[in-house]
Amino acid sequence: MARDLRPGTLCLAALVALAFATSLVRADDPKDHDPPKLAAESRRFLLTGEVTPEPFVPLHPRTLEDTRRLEAIKLFCIASWLENQNQFRWGEAVEAYRKALEYDPKSLAIYKALIRLATITGRSEDAARYLREAIAIDTEDYDLLSRLGEYLYSRGQPEAAVDLFRKAAESPKLDKHNPIAVIIHFNLGQILEGMRDFDAASDAYQIVADALEHPAEYHLSALPNRPQFLRNRAETIEKIGNAWRQAKRYDKALEAFR
Repeated sequence: MARDLRPGTLCLAALVALAFATSLVRADDPKDHDPPKLAAESRRFLLTGEVTPEPFVPLHPRTLEDTRRLEAIKLFCIASWLENQNQFRWGEAVEAYRKALEYDPKSLAIYKALIRLATITGRSEDAARYLREAIAIDTEDYDLLSRLGEYLYSRGQPEAAVDLFRKAAESPKLDKHNPIAVIIHFNLGQILEGMRDFDAASDAYQIVADALEHPAEYHLSALPNRPQFLRNRAETIEKIGNAWRQAKRYDKALEAFR
């Protein structure tokens, strides 16, 4: 159907175009009162039925902190991609993670990625350094605390390891019925037993004994790879019973040996 081009229709269209163009003018900005600009907008509307959009202005302009965080995210994604390629690109991944850390030095996600790569590539000193720096950011992260404890124990520093395992066990972020809590207490008990602090070792082993007695309450089946002490219940109970005996907790020791 041909368009209706009668004068009345054209006038109405022109008025509408003028109204749209005028709506683009901001009353508080005199430079927008530009007749040639309004005429051009009117012609555009008549020909296309469209109005030129105004430039996008964000409601909340990006800050320097936002820019740095976005750069960190970009580098983190690149590093993750490199890490997932193959082991020959792990070096590049480490460099990208380090660069990301420069832009977001308090990101635990970046630190944990660096710790993971340093561990699997055998750079234990680097892993320990990243662990310490990450713990300085979050002193209640039980995973970081226990991992640094394991490292220090392997380096012949049992006292320092005990301190870290205790902090991990007491972390408010750790649900006492989390299976990870059972593992942390078992590791703590083993170190204390080796130090011949049988009372403290017995206290640490108590949650392990409770978990073995009530595995559903501690969600032990949720562990993808159950450690040996959970797979061999009888051997673990005997070990705990011996610690209780050494601590002169004879009633509990007898209960364990039944």
